[in-house]
Amino acid sequence: MQIDWDEFFESGKQCLPVRQYEKNLLDTLPIGSKIVDLGCGDGSLGIEVIKRNLIYLGVDYSDSALKNAAAKLKIYPSTHQLIKADINKLSLDERLINSDVIFLRCILAHIDDKKNLLETVKKLLSPNGKIFILSPIRPADVEQNQDLKRISMVENEI
Repeated sequence: MQIDWDEFFESGKQCLPVRQYEKNLLDTLPIGSKIVDLGCGDGSLGIEVIKRNLIYLGVDYSDSALKNAAAKLKIYPSTHQLIKADINKLSLDERLINSDVIFLRCILAHIDDKKNLLETVKKLLSPNGKIFILSPIRPADVEQNQDLKRISMVENEI
């Protein structure tokens, strides 16, 4: 299912709230760690990253998402950058290299070549870097729930 992400964010819809376990992970990182948020959407994760004095790089290809993220993040004085890029064609952008943690929150269901993306992500990590993947798994009986279907995968897609 192809989603028009500009329309999605223009309609006022938002990303999933940042979960406590994501906050707990961020709390373990040293100040100044570089965090990349692939498919950053409205920048919700960025707020939590910035509050902890971590460096935030949000990546999305939706102009509306990046606009919403910029508005949300401008009130926080810190180091952050928003980058327009198609995650399906992610390159070894020098700004993303040596990342301490790369988040993929609810985006894998929208990636054409998951293996290629994960190989690229691995190359972007610092030597002790980590990948955080959040991808809800939906049982086959909720195929009709479009909101859940939009962000999730069935088990055999992983």
